[in-house]
Amino acid sequence: MDFQKWISRLGTEIIPLEVNYFQAANECTPEHTHPGQLHVACFEKGSGWCMVNGIRHRIHSGDIYLILPGEMHQFYSEPDNPYLACFLHFSWFGVLPTEIPPVLKIPRPERRRFFSLCSRMADICHSGRGDVSNDFFFYGELLHFWGLLLQYAAANGSIGTQPRPKEGINRQLNLIVSKLHGPPFFYPGIDTLAEESGISRRQLTKIFRKSVGCGIKRYYLSNVMYYARRMREQRAIPIAELARQCGYSTAQNFLLAYKKFFSEHTVEDFSNRVVWTPTETSEGKTISKKHLTK
Repeated sequence: MDFQKWISRLGTEIIPLEVNYFQAANECTPEHTHPGQLHVACFEKGSGWCMVNGIRHRIHSGDIYLILPGEMHQFYSEPDNPYLACFLHFSWFGVLPTEIPPVLKIPRPERRRFFSLCSRMADICHSGRGDVSNDFFFYGELLHFWGLLLQYAAANGSIGTQPRPKEGINRQLNLIVSKLHGPPFFYPGIDTLAEESGISRRQLTKIFRKSVGCGIKRYYLSNVMYYARRMREQRAIPIAELARQCGYSTAQNFLLAYKKFFSEHTVEDFSNRVVWTPTETSEGKTISKKHLTK
């Protein structure tokens, strides 16, 4: 992970959405995916199960799960020992942090330090953004958080040497999903993606829809438009440059496609339909939560 490039992407391609410090109840989340979002689940206490891309993992204290955009996942807690966890969601476009393995273990002596950091981030979010100093404190803690993830990966000898798992659907879909996550965005077409992945067009579309929850073109377009919406909200770049990053030849064509997409997806938005967060459907208790974006 190139630190300077990571810093330059923070706030544009990488945007923190929410931090939930969460005590689960006796529950099971629906199987879901996050288009354009990266989910980090950190378990402090308790136990349960995590299903990622069809692979079942036993949750233990000190586990961290790094779930990339497009990876289907599900959590459920043990009725007699529900987990206490911190869930972080990021709007994430461009290069994905694939050098960090999907499952990390926090060393036992480090756990109090790590979850104190999670608690501080949640508390800062919960206090709101009335004071600009809160933003500085939060992003400082966020950099600390990612530094610890890299440290734990390095301590396990897995940073940069252990790719995403080869079992499950990752073997066929990880490279494809990464190609749909510009900017700059470019849609290579299903035939090209199938040829590059070494499987037939029919098999690819079937696996993608089953694993991600929608068609390839729909997933790609959702990524493009949600990235565009983030950029327009922040007024980070001119419309002409944003159109180019989103794969459109002119600003006019881009704006027409943008308006059409959000007019058609206002009522039943794919992302809103499948993205689950604990405070929306859970019977558990959220200790601290704050949306950082509008």
